Amino acid sequence: MPDLPVVTDSKSWLLAVARRPYRVLTAVLLISLFFAFYLKDLRFQTSIYDLTIRDLPETIQYEDFKQEFGTEEIILVVVKAQDVFSDATFSEIKSLSERLKEIKGIRRVVSLPEIQKAMDITGKWSTHDFKSIIAPVGLLTKNLVSEDGTACAITLVLEDGGEKAAVVEETERILKDHSSRLSLYQIGMPVVSKALADRTLTDFLVLPPLALLTISIALFFF
Repeated sequence: MPDLPVVTDSKSWLLAVARRPYRVLTAVLLISLFFAFYLKDLRFQTSIYDLTIRDLPETIQYEDFKQEFGTEEIILVVVKAQDVFSDATFSEIKSLSERLKEIKGIRRVVSLPEIQKAMDITGKWSTHDFKSIIAPVGLLTKNLVSEDGTACAITLVLEDGGEKAAVVEETERILKDHSSRLSLYQIGMPVVSKALADRTLTDFLVLPPLALLTISIALFFF
């Protein structure tokens, strides 16, 4: 019985590839282009919620919690001034708070002007009156306003499942409009997640081409 050809012989495969360089390179190029076509659908997300295992009891309990109480994801806008309770500054914070409420993807805005609106049913409180009334409320100190009154926070409660990156970008655009009158910045996990995704995208666009170039130069010399 004649011996069958050994198709798994590595030397035979290498010789076959070396004798047909253009065909092999064309095949590799076509395969690479096929997979590269789907790069347009590539998305970079760094949220911890993308890593959750759906059938875990803890995940199911968390989903039930969100249905009842809503998402707990927030963005904090920090406002710094000489006195956040001065009439001019407080009015600017109120204007900023109203604009932030209009951003799609924000469920609720919690700020000093919003609290004043909810507490002052007569609508006659001055900013000084409001400051005196909330001064003994320890819940607000270091949560919404600093002890010395030079900084306060505007809490943006996000909708569950919304596009967090778009909210961060729109918030930043609004903050720039008010930055000439107030010292502003935003913090929170959605902001950190977006920064990580942007950095990952930058690395992805730089590192793979450099690696491919390095490999190509090494193969050329070999």
